[in-house]
Amino acid sequence: MKGKINKSIIAADVVSARSRASSRAMERYEKLAKLGEGSYGLVYKCRNRDTGEIVAIKKFVENEDDPLIRKIALREIRMLKNLKHPNLVNLLEVFRRKRKLHLVFEYCDHTVLHEMEKYPSGCPELLSKQIIWQTLQGVAYCHRHNCIHRDVKPENILLTSDGVVKLCDFGFARWNLLVRIFYPHNDPFWCRPKAKK
Repeated sequence: MKGKINKSIIAADVVSARSRASSRAMERYEKLAKLGEGSYGLVYKCRNRDTGEIVAIKKFVENEDDPLIRKIALREIRMLKNLKHPNLVNLLEVFRRKRKLHLVFEYCDHTVLHEMEKYPSGCPELLSKQIIWQTLQGVAYCHRHNCIHRDVKPENILLTSDGVVKLCDFGFARWNLLVRIFYPHNDPFWCRPKAKK
């Protein structure tokens, strides 16, 4: 059943991925630009030197021995290894370099937040409907598989050049929480007013 996953198997998969790639993995990628920075890591736009494919690489800023960083990283890996949907970002590869975990994702051009900033008076209705509909498709898929994201906000909703929405950043996601009416975790900037009380 989705959500009930043997954590030791996942951890073994991660170790195996690290062993295969080792510190040479990053050498296969050329850094093109810094895309963003969060509490736990940096995200770079990179090019695969062998295939020419453009990807996004998340580099966790703390040493992987940090228990919190390790927990968040393994959770995101675990989620995305088991959740596959057109409106969820695709995890391509995992490796470590200098004891820091690196996650390689498909590349998306920008976030919904960037799109919103283009329209100070509000996004066009059709664009808004397209973004909301696709986001809900991704969220509904997660819910059908007993996963709750817990951090859906414009910064975590990516857009490809073709206008496809990709929900990302599963570091705070959880399995099997759907039986609860409300779980007290949210971003106070984006949550509904009543949830702030």
